[in-house]
Amino acid sequence: MWTKFSSIVVVLVVSCLMIATVFAQNAQEQYNAKMKELNEVRSQMGQAGISKDDYDKLAEKYKGLEAEIKKLEGSLKADAAFTKKINDAKLAYNEGNNLLKKGQYQAAVAKYDEAATLNDADATVYYAKGVALMRLRKYNDAMLAYTKSTDINPSYDSAFSGLGSAYNSLKNYTMAI
Repeated sequence: MWTKFSSIVVVLVVSCLMIATVFAQNAQEQYNAKMKELNEVRSQMGQAGISKDDYDKLAEKYKGLEAEIKKLEGSLKADAAFTKKINDAKLAYNEGNNLLKKGQYQAAVAKYDEAATLNDADATVYYAKGVALMRLRKYNDAMLAYTKSTDINPSYDSAFSGLGSAYNSLKNYTMAI
C-alpha cells in the first residue's frame, strides 16, 4: 500500500541524493580549480630569472595546494565509494523485488539481506524482507524484519500492518491489534 507518507519519504531520499550529487560536483569543481592553480604555480616556479624569495613563496604555495588537493581527492573517493554502495544497495533491493514477484521468496530474502548490508538505514528493505518471509511462513523472522523497519521509520504504516499480520499468523491476536 503506497501512502502519502511513503511518497514523502521517497521524495526526501531522492532530495538527499541530489544534494549529495551537488556536493560531489562542487568537490570536483574545487579539485579542478586547485589543480589548475597548482599547474600555474608550477609554471611560475619554472620561469627563468625568478628571484629566490619569489621561488620560496611559490614553493610554499605549491605545498599548500598539494595538501588541499590530497584532501579533495580523499573526499571525492569517499563520495564515489558511498554513492556506489547506495547504488549497489538499490540494485540488490530491486533484484529482491523482482524475485519476490516471481515467487522466489528465499532468493528475495537473500537479496534484501544484501541490500541491508550495504545500506542498513533503508526501512523499505526490511519491510520487503518481511513480506518475503511472510510468504515463506517464517513469521518470527518476518516480525523481526518488520520491527527493524519500524525502528528505522516509526511512521511506516505498511511495516506496522505487516507486523500485525505476522502476529495474527502466529495467533497472537492481542499483539496483532
